[in-house]
Amino acid sequence: MCWCPLGMPCQSPDNFQVDTGNLTVIGPLLYHQKTCVSSQVCEFDGYFGQGLLTSDRITVLDTCGTTFTLARLPNNALSTIHFNLGNSVSWGPLRATSPGGQYRLCWCAATTRCSSPTDYVVDSGELHMLGPSLFQMLQCYPGVVCTFDTFLGYGLQNGETIMALEQCGVGEGVVGFPNGAISNGATQNGRRYGWADGSNGTHFL
Repeated sequence: MCWCPLGMPCQSPDNFQVDTGNLTVIGPLLYHQKTCVSSQVCEFDGYFGQGLLTSDRITVLDTCGTTFTLARLPNNALSTIHFNLGNSVSWGPLRATSPGGQYRLCWCAATTRCSSPTDYVVDSGELHMLGPSLFQMLQCYPGVVCTFDTFLGYGLQNGETIMALEQCGVGEGVVGFPNGAISNGATQNGRRYGWADGSNGTHFL
């Protein structure tokens, strides 16, 4: 901290000659780049900063300081566990089922009010949530091979699969789909899916 007395111009660095000590700014480093995968517990290491506490919290927003939180991230998108001196962050133990996309990691110090998403004004970087878009409306028809190449998402990969279920995560595959209703591995960078190889026994019935 460099001091300038009353009566001096105090408009440029050369007017501030007296070194009075250090000012420590508590908070995370900026420009973090972190990745989570939808359907898995969202957690990561390497969240660095100065004086971080295990009682600090992060929420995931479209823009820091606003009210739009990432849907389907556990605990209303508010981090649940900070450990390793605040360098490791988790939204566990529940798994995320959020839409794929790019979002902001918004930090709030434990020593301040953190009761609303609007309190999380410190943008500490980007979260890449790998996964599909939600609320997609795709169609297949009885008696023909079921394929489509318009599946949307962020960071999708070849080899990923879809299962046709009445409710995701429970029950059995929808009757009539081949392979227990589990699709072939995706192609075309995760955009093309199908439940058949074209032979007589693998059509959607």
